[in-house]
Amino acid sequence: MKESIKTFVLLTLSISLIFLASLVWVKFPKKPESPSVNGSEFSSTYLEREILSPKKLIVNFSHGEHTLFYEIEPMWKEYYNWMEDFLVLLGDEDNQIEKITQEEYLKAQDEMSLVFVYDYPWSTRILGNLLNVEKPKEKNTGAFKIETLYLPVKGGFIILINENKELIKVSIKHGKFQEIEERLEDLYDSKRYRNYENFWEKYKVLTNVYVPKLTVTLPRPVIYRNELAKMEKTYRNDLAERFLGRDIDYIREIIEDSGTTYVYEARNLRFHDDGLIEYQNLEEFESKEENLFVSLQTALDFIATRTGINTGLVLSQVERISTKGNSGYRLDFNLKENDKEVLLQKDPLEHYMSIEVYNQNVAKFQFLYRKAMDTNAPKDPAAPILEDQAFSPSGVLEQNVPMFYPNGTPDGDVLLELIQRVEDVDVIYVDPGREEEMTTLLPAWKIKMDTGTYIFHMGNGEFLMER
Repeated sequence: MKESIKTFVLLTLSISLIFLASLVWVKFPKKPESPSVNGSEFSSTYLEREILSPKKLIVNFSHGEHTLFYEIEPMWKEYYNWMEDFLVLLGDEDNQIEKITQEEYLKAQDEMSLVFVYDYPWSTRILGNLLNVEKPKEKNTGAFKIETLYLPVKGGFIILINENKELIKVSIKHGKFQEIEERLEDLYDSKRYRNYENFWEKYKVLTNVYVPKLTVTLPRPVIYRNELAKMEKTYRNDLAERFLGRDIDYIREIIEDSGTTYVYEARNLRFHDDGLIEYQNLEEFESKEENLFVSLQTALDFIATRTGINTGLVLSQVERISTKGNSGYRLDFNLKENDKEVLLQKDPLEHYMSIEVYNQNVAKFQFLYRKAMDTNAPKDPAAPILEDQAFSPSGVLEQNVPMFYPNGTPDGDVLLELIQRVEDVDVIYVDPGREEEMTTLLPAWKIKMDTGTYIFHMGNGEFLMER
């Protein structure tokens, strides 16, 4: 238990360090100039870290005093260690479990606490397997798929939000973390963070959505470039060897107007000039029982060793699939830039990367390879927000009221009605498509509502697309 407290203290210390301008961050390897061809250079370890990491972390100081950030990488080690302890504690047979109301949860945001929000609802069983945690007891973990995890500084309990949006309060054997409280108080006193507020405080609606309190700033500009069309033949050949598992002398090459195809026995790989990479393996295999944990590990290992990409991915969707009596999964991924998700707009593909995997067998792989060009140095996270004024989430909703009421706007406070329907808000990028060799990503609000997910341009409030 002392070790658990120690790692959690380190977690909060790292949070405060993030906001200090003097901090020198250690970055994980980014995407190489061209996809790596030496599989031994990259493992799936970093991808597993990224997939398991929350998409954002909310720090609650008190009522009306909050901050939020998307980058968890600098404190990964502490987060990893605490999650190991958390999964063990969650399986304690003495834990008391109860469901709470939305209002009770919202009032808990007034307490000094941390809130982890995930892209994908992970089951505690999968988390435990990926983190190599001794199998927790069946009593408490079987039904938990975590979308949000609330951790109060005073200890004693945690709150989970599962995939069904149920609020579950679990008592745990933790006392008050005095050291954590002191660290967060130091961070609060420093004022070196950006202020956020939630809709509960701002609009008195039962929604725990956090938005900037004062000024909204556009994220750092990003330009994508299609690197595949002009990729040197040496790189293409090396990639073909990596995907097909044979020396290039044994691989048949077919050159066409729109790309190049490499074939070896039942496996083929195609490079499209517009940046799309497609792989298919037609060999016979057997996978009668689906296993998400094994399939996920196989997929991440394939991605890392074949493409060399070991960071910058978001798991967007998991779908069960079957073929010829075999059961597996299709995993869909999007890219990330500056720790923010990138969505495709005008493209036949909905996701940048898709892989069909049947336990240890990869049947299909598809990847729209895009590379970010260096535009300018990263901004100081503690710098004053004075430029690039943007629309707020409520501002884009107000500008686009008619699209939500095609039959006419009703009487009353329509904006407040829309705000009550908001479930989550994130800053993202939108990629206009691959028609041009270079495209500038659009900064956008991703607003999840009860009727769907809507994407709006942060700069002009324009509706971009629905997902």
